[in-house]
Amino acid sequence: MTQLHTVAAFDTVYKAELAKAALEEAGIPAVVTDREIVSLDWLGAPAVGGVKVQVAEEHLDRAEELLNDKFAGDLQPFSEGVSEEELTRQALETPPEDEMPPEPADE
Repeated sequence: MTQLHTVAAFDTVYKAELAKAALEEAGIPAVVTDREIVSLDWLGAPAVGGVKVQVAEEHLDRAEELLNDKFAGDLQPFSEGVSEEELTRQALETPPEDEMPPEPADE
C-alpha cells in the first residue's frame, strides 16, 4: 500500500478540489481528505488542519512545485506559517470547554 503525504491544506473544499484537479492534469494522482468534516462544520476546519490534498511520496516534490507555481498568491495553503508542532502546542495548552473558567457576568 502506498503511503500518502499531505502536499497542501486549504480552508475550503473547492480550493482543495482545484489543487487536486491541477495535479491530476499534470499526471499526479491525488486525493482530498477531510472534506466531509470541513463541509459539515467549516468553523472546525482549523481543528483538523483544513481540507488536505495528498499524493504518494514519489510525487511529493513535483506536486509541491506544481502547486507553488500554479497557485502562488491565488490559493494560500490553510496551514501556511503554522507548524504542526505549534498547532499541537496550542491544542495542549487550551483547556477543554468544561474546564474553562466561567465568563464574567454583565452587571
